[in-house]
Amino acid sequence: MRQFTFCPNSRCCWHLAAPGPAWFSPAGFHQTRAFGPVSRFRCKSCGRTFSSQTFSIDYYAKRRLDYSRFLEQHCSSSSVRALSRSFHVSCGTILNKFDRLARQAVALHARLRRLATAGENVCADGFVSLKD
Repeated sequence: MRQFTFCPNSRCCWHLAAPGPAWFSPAGFHQTRAFGPVSRFRCKSCGRTFSSQTFSIDYYAKRRLDYSRFLEQHCSSSSVRALSRSFHVSCGTILNKFDRLARQAVALHARLRRLATAGENVCADGFVSLKD
């Protein structure tokens, strides 16, 4: 069984952090055309159900792409239209995937920023930070 670290329901008392690994129970599955059978789970605190797709970057997506190939082509300066031709999808789908990856990058940056410390004074574009 998969491990989830919090309940996706913002009104649940376990939304920010779950008490342990057994805070949810299996609640069956539902069938999708894009992903096949998707497992569902129920929070033991609030009773709301969620699926294994809830925490995925492809949540509510109709099409899954190979993200390693996607990023490789994007870093090679492929245009949105070239990517859409390569993956046989619309330009809107490509832009949607860009948005999803950008939000994940911003969230990762926000978490990692707390761990970064400056060991010396920093000067960028004429602005100097003086560390005491």
